Amino acid sequence: MYIFYDFETSSRHLLGQILSYAFVVTDTKYNVVKHCQGIVKLNRTQCPEMGAILTNKLDVSVLQEQGDSEYDTAHNIRDFIQSVIQEFGACTLVGFNSNSFDLSFLRTLLIRYGLNPYFMGKVKNLDILHWLQYLAFYQSEAFPWVLTQSESNSYYSFRLEDIAQATGLLSDAQSHDALDDVMLTINVVKHFELEFSTSLTQFQAVHIPWDKDNQDISQCFKLRRRHFVAPGEQPEHFEYDAVMSLSKQEKALLFVDLKKVQALPESASDADKCRCIRYVNMNKAFFVCDPFTESDKQQFADTQHAVLNDRFFQALMAEPALYFEKIKKDWDIDYQIHELGFKRIDRLFVLVQKLIHEPSSYTHLLTELLANRKEEKDNYLIQLFNRVYLNYHPQPKREHLQRYLVPRYIDGSLYNSSGCERVIDQDIAALRVAMNDEAHEKDLGIMQGLMQYYQAFKEQFFVEHV
Repeated sequence: MYIFYDFETSSRHLLGQILSYAFVVTDTKYNVVKHCQGIVKLNRTQCPEMGAILTNKLDVSVLQEQGDSEYDTAHNIRDFIQSVIQEFGACTLVGFNSNSFDLSFLRTLLIRYGLNPYFMGKVKNLDILHWLQYLAFYQSEAFPWVLTQSESNSYYSFRLEDIAQATGLLSDAQSHDALDDVMLTINVVKHFELEFSTSLTQFQAVHIPWDKDNQDISQCFKLRRRHFVAPGEQPEHFEYDAVMSLSKQEKALLFVDLKKVQALPESASDADKCRCIRYVNMNKAFFVCDPFTESDKQQFADTQHAVLNDRFFQALMAEPALYFEKIKKDWDIDYQIHELGFKRIDRLFVLVQKLIHEPSSYTHLLTELLANRKEEKDNYLIQLFNRVYLNYHPQPKREHLQRYLVPRYIDGSLYNSSGCERVIDQDIAALRVAMNDEAHEKDLGIMQGLMQYYQAFKEQFFVEHV
């Protein structure tokens, strides 16, 4: 069974939250069996980005009046997916550009409240964007290419809206309503299955043609990928990357990009070399390979030799797990919520349940957590527990709120990228400009409601910073 799904969110960052969701269960012929949808109230600590609201057209006043809490939403979604598994067995979550966006929001949502998002391995993931790229790269002449220009690039678009319009499935702009987007994705799949005489069930997002007679760890392959060129230039339908395997371990499947290695300076650091590595997650990645030709082997022979004789790459070939230690980031836990670890998910669930049903237990529970803190993962557990406290305790202490909200909305230091300083002031200023822009005239009511939310949020939490 397939579970097609889509989210609208308050932010492009995982610090945000899901605002609306839709899950539609179909059989392999895309007959709808059951569905689940809803809208979500903003948490106490959530202030949505203007761009997100203008895209999804959600009225924050409606969310606050009619939406479920994020806590209840997490349980509703978990229970729905579990019910599908219980009724139909193992299933596949299917979305559009979902493996790099929606899936991360889903896992973050569930783990925040101590709910395991992996469903005992009974849920696989499939991204329709990957499938369409595969069809485009391997059946180029029949694919409806959409040439697109931006300020920085000329390229062929794979946006759901552009593909749906190019195939006649969509005449107007995409609504960005979660349920509408799910049904549009299903219609796109049905269209391409018919046009290309293929079936989604046959698609393998990861396909590596290993030479079974070659027992070496290192083998070379070509990957087709999108081509981006300067504005005004004509892109190709695809170009090639050249990769060499460093590990065949399924849980640590590593490849090195040979073109990137060629571009390294002689003084390249280990960090520079690490950026040449690609980890392939078997349940998320799009990694369809072609074998090297004789010409490819000659072109990259020297580079392959250099990699095999490099101490950094040799260490990863001997112990692939080292790669994950080398790429560890000092980011907020919401950006990398998997770092909590399996055993602490269940522990967080117990803590959250106690806090929700007995708010006065917070101090005692926190004291216990601090007293038993031994590892970095214990700090992550405390952080996530504290955020439930900030959002759901009837009277959280103001100084505790400030400790989270100032880095989030005043100095921007909680984000994993620059350009987010003084977020709340930037959003208010940008919203004032947008409200006077005729292009957003139809959204004036939504923007007015958002401005009221912004002003109330700032007055409640940041009076001393005004």
